[in-house]
Amino acid sequence: MLRLLASSLSFAAILASGVVSFQAPINNELAWAATLHSRITATAAADSGRCVVAMAGSQLTVLDGSGYVLWEKPTLEKTDRADGDAIAVSPSCDWVAVTSGGKPPHVQILERDGPGRVVRLAEAINDDESNRLWEPRSAAIAPDGSLLAIGTAFDRVALVNREGRVVQRIRTSDISYPVVVEFTADGKRLVITAFYAVGLMDLAGNWQWHEQYASLSPGRNLQFFAAWFTPAHGPQGGNVALLDSGGKAVWDRAVWEPSVAIAPNEQYVAVSAIPDDAVDLDASGTMPVPNQLRKELRLIDRSGKDMATKRIQASVQFVTDDSRCVVIRDGRDLVGVDLKLQEQWRLTGLGRPFTRMGSDLLLQSDSQTLRAFRLPSCGH
Repeated sequence: MLRLLASSLSFAAILASGVVSFQAPINNELAWAATLHSRITATAAADSGRCVVAMAGSQLTVLDGSGYVLWEKPTLEKTDRADGDAIAVSPSCDWVAVTSGGKPPHVQILERDGPGRVVRLAEAINDDESNRLWEPRSAAIAPDGSLLAIGTAFDRVALVNREGRVVQRIRTSDISYPVVVEFTADGKRLVITAFYAVGLMDLAGNWQWHEQYASLSPGRNLQFFAAWFTPAHGPQGGNVALLDSGGKAVWDRAVWEPSVAIAPNEQYVAVSAIPDDAVDLDASGTMPVPNQLRKELRLIDRSGKDMATKRIQASVQFVTDDSRCVVIRDGRDLVGVDLKLQEQWRLTGLGRPFTRMGSDLLLQSDSQTLRAFRLPSCGH
């Protein structure tokens, strides 16, 4: 059984930061922690913010926002990629999908009150090429819980209904790169992020628009998007752009090594990057070498004007739901800065991978334990 370890605990000090750039108070508030049956290999939160699913060994456990178990079940088949499985939980928290890249690649649908089912993704089960093309990489469940979208390792998207039938197969491009797929808030379109192919697509597989970037950050109302591109290999020189609702660039900047997020209210884009004029050549005179000491954090408004700039070696993680706080990774810490780029809070030692749950929780796993930390506010 899962054991609830703690509730509403505050820590005055945890691990010291590896890179100290700000001096705001440490604010690690542990909301709850839970120990599962074995090592946790994957977590995913419902888009509704009501629950989270954790995979530990061959067991899936669904917990509510307070850390209590709603239900748990073993997987129907053993998964072959313990650290690479994509999982998703429905907004109503009553069913879960977990993918596996074994031969043949498949997705398992487990229901709180049903027997569950295994869905084969490959069009030809005994065909190595089909198995390769349909190896899953990402998973998302529609807001109404009726459809599951699977992004594959090679340009494909599969739409699967709750009953386990593949209702649509989509080819996004011919680049042979993984696809990350999400549903829009109304569940009628897909946000596609693939190499050289980002944009909006309807559920029949028709592009509403697509452009040649590598990553995409959609605003809440899908009127504006932040998009950026860096090469798959080699020096990471590229560009960052703000796109309108039709995918056309409003502004575009050349940068190096960008990390980017758009504010949910679509009023600005947060960019951490090395400016294009801060790049030298190596001793051979052929290879560009970006100056890491020139890395800057910027907030850029819709017109392309800088709202605030600060020199700091940090990376952008996300912008909070109220659009008042930009969350960055500074060394081993997560830091919240306001719209003047002044630090408001610091979560010490939490710069590792995390899962967001709703608007105010960050989840991290450590071996068998899942911990939920409160996300502080950046004020008014």
